[in-house]
Amino acid sequence: MDVPKKAPIIATFLKGEAVSAFWNFLSKAIALLNTFLTITSLSLYQYGVFQLLLSFAGISSDVLNLGSSVVSNEISRSVGENRASDAKRIFLQYSFVRIFLIIILWVIVFFGATYIFSSYDIDFVKDMRLISFLFISEGIFLIIRTLAMARLQFGLIAQRLTINKAVQAVILVYFFLQDDLGLKQLILSIIIASAVSVLCVVGRFFKIYSEWNTVSISSKNLLWDLFVAYGTWDIARQFVNRAVFRIKPWLIKLFVGTEAVAIYSIAETMITALQDILPSTTLQSLVPMWVKDRNLSIKMFSYGIKYFLLLGIIVALVALAIVPPVVHIFFSKYNLSLQYFYVMLINLPIFAAGIIIGNYIIAFREQKYLLVLHLTRAVLTLGIIALTLPFIGLWGLAIEFVLVPLMMVIMNYMYTKNQDKGFHFDFKVIFGFNQEDKEVLRKASSIIKGWFRRILPSF
Repeated sequence: MDVPKKAPIIATFLKGEAVSAFWNFLSKAIALLNTFLTITSLSLYQYGVFQLLLSFAGISSDVLNLGSSVVSNEISRSVGENRASDAKRIFLQYSFVRIFLIIILWVIVFFGATYIFSSYDIDFVKDMRLISFLFISEGIFLIIRTLAMARLQFGLIAQRLTINKAVQAVILVYFFLQDDLGLKQLILSIIIASAVSVLCVVGRFFKIYSEWNTVSISSKNLLWDLFVAYGTWDIARQFVNRAVFRIKPWLIKLFVGTEAVAIYSIAETMITALQDILPSTTLQSLVPMWVKDRNLSIKMFSYGIKYFLLLGIIVALVALAIVPPVVHIFFSKYNLSLQYFYVMLINLPIFAAGIIIGNYIIAFREQKYLLVLHLTRAVLTLGIIALTLPFIGLWGLAIEFVLVPLMMVIMNYMYTKNQDKGFHFDFKVIFGFNQEDKEVLRKASSIIKGWFRRILPSF
């Protein structure tokens, strides 16, 4: 990795992450208010029901995202290889497929809720009909997000999240002040915030797309060919992965109880919020652009592993000092979540390494391996849960949350060690410190300081 090539990549990465970090920090601050209003207004049982509703509603995004990593990777590779007509063709084809699925999903849930959820009371059916409108707004945003990622417009994605949280906060505060904040009002706030935030960014979406106005659309049937070659493996992988994720809350409800769903959800939410701090927004688009340079690819992989691991450890230590007092003071009825949170914190550096590994494996189109990896993960996850949840309760999930990702990283190490495709663990880089590290840190420090000076002139 020579300096002339490295500097632009680091600059692009850090600028993209800096923009995302600013908006994400703002959205997290607003989300904290939303969380405070929500968990102080709902009982443990109501919050557990809310998580179960969200788990079912999330199936729509899972369906609409099937094959998305392969498609995004191929669009980014096409852009990086100056094949804009191919990138445009793939994007349009995938968008039309998504629009078709959005309509089908909405019709099924809105008109079929009475029959699908016949064993539940009428309020649950009404809630699911309301949530069906979330399929439309979130589905449209997935289309917007795909283009924004391909065109390296990371700010649009982060801004939408901030607007979403801000609109939801206004609605929640209103109902909270009226002393009328319940489960239905919470669902309404999510649906309205999603729709409004999408409308706020749709103009920029068309502006970004207009940059392709002069680009002809490739005549090749690229999406079909892509899915035949790689997509079927990715779809199977995503299906297995998301199915396991969606079934977890229902297993908790079955073996422990609805309140336990709330306890575990809070612990998991705290960890996932910390995972979001780790910079990963830009990598999905950048890695496919540099993999064609083998030497650069190898070094960026090992440097990425080193610095992401370090960042994961730092975030975990800071969270260990800050999160428990906050929970004790503001969310005392969720104190039970902390004991699981302490164990699950070990996941952060493991997750950080997984960000780098996952993006490389996708970039190199290792879809068969990813399917095997996630099938293994699903078997291990369900096996550990089945063997532990009925006997030691939520501790089983906390153990699984750390143990399974660690085993995946070990499997990935064994796999990448035998590859010659531009990514493997170079322990001299990971555990060493040389002039190149100094150059990386100097460039990173310069870009971050410059960003802060623009935001805070007095800095």
